[in-house]
Amino acid sequence: MNERQTPQTTDVVLRLEGVSKQYPGTMALKDVNFELYTGAVGVLVGDNRNPTNPP
Repeated sequence: MNERQTPQTTDVVLRLEGVSKQYPGTMALKDVNFELYTGAVGVLVGDNRNPTNPP
């Protein structure tokens, strides 16, 4: 019987480096780094409004 390996929270499953996103007149992201780890909850929070359609 094989032993099951438990994923470590130090195991990176997704790495984004130097991500930038620009919309006309707005720099949304500039040189952003993000890592998602096994077993961890990753949350990205930010304003998600269209400036031409205010709340």
